[in-house]
Amino acid sequence: MATAIIILAFIGLFVGTVVLVKFPAIATEVYTVASTLIDYMGQASGILWFFLPKTLTLTVLALVIGIEVIIRAFMIFLWVYNHLKQ
Repeated sequence: MATAIIILAFIGLFVGTVVLVKFPAIATEVYTVASTLIDYMGQASGILWFFLPKTLTLTVLALVIGIEVIIRAFMIFLWVYNHLKQ
């Protein structure tokens, strides 16, 4: 229970920090490439759903993305910790 509260506090701190940062506008080329990639992924998912059930695919995809986010957040935490330790 205490671990969950600490994790939620870190998530809240991270989200609060990201909200306060003013990011520059995204270039049109980057937006176009990202939009094209999303379109390609949408078309490919239709082919994937032909062979696998849609609910299974979406569940596994959500788990993979969630695990990847946790791993990346942990790597950022370790990077900050190592730089503060020096």
